[in-house]
Amino acid sequence: MHAREKNRAMLVDGGRATTGEETVKRLVLILLAAAASTTGAATARATTPEPPAGEPVTSGPVTATVVESYHSTAATQLVVIVEVTTTEPVTLDAFGAVYVGPDGQQVEATDYIAPDELFPGAFSLVVLAFPAASPGGNVMWSAYDDEYTDFDLVSPVPAA
Repeated sequence: MHAREKNRAMLVDGGRATTGEETVKRLVLILLAAAASTTGAATARATTPEPPAGEPVTSGPVTATVVESYHSTAATQLVVIVEVTTTEPVTLDAFGAVYVGPDGQQVEATDYIAPDELFPGAFSLVVLAFPAASPGGNVMWSAYDDEYTDFDLVSPVPAA
């Protein structure tokens, strides 16, 4: 397998490289954990954007769109799924993602699934998990190019 193809096949999962199949399994586990409720309380699914989610946010060559978010009321965990596209090769900094809630509280991502690099014309889904977070705030994260130019992204998450 060519080195570039191998890089595309490997994803970063919480700082360790995984295959695509392992990543899909991890994604399912994160989504199930976010939807699970030990108290039997219903899981709130974010549907109303505040500010409008689903609108693309662009910084340099990178465009990010929140496509879904799940909030577990029992675990108070927020899982955000963002679609990312680029017109130039970039490195995504999902590890450094921070969520700023509607109350102004800042929470660092505790888990994520994201590729290290994104190639021109490609797209990827990035999954970010934030503990003790409520919907209605913004995911603040970045990407950078080969010259280490930062592209800061602020992705709005719909309110519950």
